[in-house]
Order: sequence, then C-alpha cells, then structure tokens
Amino acid sequence: MLNINIKHSFIAASQEQAAKDSLKSGDRYYKAGYYKKAIIPYLTAIDFFKDDAELNFKLGHSYLNSPIKTNARQYLQKAYELNNKVDEDVVFELARAYHYEHDWVNAEKYYRESVEAGNRNIDEYIAQCEYGKQLASEPINVTIEDLGGEINSPFADYAAGITADGKKIYFTSRRPETTGAAYDHVIDRSE
Repeated sequence: MLNINIKHSFIAASQEQAAKDSLKSGDRYYKAGYYKKAIIPYLTAIDFFKDDAELNFKLGHSYLNSPIKTNARQYLQKAYELNNKVDEDVVFELARAYHYEHDWVNAEKYYRESVEAGNRNIDEYIAQCEYGKQLASEPINVTIEDLGGEINSPFADYAAGITADGKKIYFTSRRPETTGAAYDHVIDRSE
C-alpha cells in the first residue's frame, strides 16, 4: 500500500511540474504578444490549475487574439467568476467574447459594466450590439457559394472588397506566388 501512495505522489508531483513548465512557456509567448502560440501551453497548464483566475484570463485573452475567438468566453467567464478584478480589462474582454458569439444581450451587459468600472468608452460597441439584436430579429436569406480555386485557397486570403458594379473582387492573399512575398506581422504573427 505504501508503494502505491509513493508512486501516486510522484506522478502528481511530476504532473504539477509539467503544468508549471507549460505555464512558464505560455507566459513567454503571451508577454511577447504571440497569443496563438500561448494557447497550447496554457491549455496544458489549465488542466492542473483550473481555478487560477489569472491563467483563465490569459487563456481567454489569447483566444480572443487568435482565429478561434469563440473559445475565449468560457475562460474569461471563469476568470471573472473567480476574481472580477483579476485584470483591469476582464469585464471588457468578457464582453468582447460574448460579442464574438453574437450573444448581444450579454455582450451589452458586460460592455456597460466595463464602463461602470471606468476603463473603456464603449458607445460604439453597445451600438453594434443593438444593431446585432436588430439583425438577428429580422434574418435574411443568404447564399454562400464556393468561387473555386482562383479565389478560395488553403492560404490566408482576406480583406475582400467588391466593386460597385459587382463584377470584380479584390482581396489580399498570402499565396507563395504573390508579389514581394510580403509578411504581415499581425496576420502572420504565429509563423
């Protein structure tokens, strides 16, 4: 019996050390602004430190600054519930997470709370929520079409614009054959 308890204690200690190492790794990426890269180590750490408000905030904030924004709310909500003052932006970030989920009521609620905390001028965000509620109450039919390989590619294609006559589409692309092979430090930050 004693041998089993020693083995269990050793495993728990090594898991805790692995979680601490992951937390340090995530913090390095986070502090450097590489939020997308911070997510995996933070996910490893959160398994061990579930009730750490700061870690939950950082993981939620990292998701908000990644392509997978809709994963942010659960961590920001937990951070807020554990300590609503864990970061001066926790309420605003929680509002943004609800906003990305199109939960206009909760987004507006937390935007208003953010203003009460004195850390943001969010009139524009509240107006977006009001407009979102209006659009959701009056849905329209939309057809989405695949425009084929000339437009849709496995590379980063974004910022599309259509001419007024609807005959041409312009967009930015990070395809290998693009002129200058430019690197966008915001879009391509994880590279």
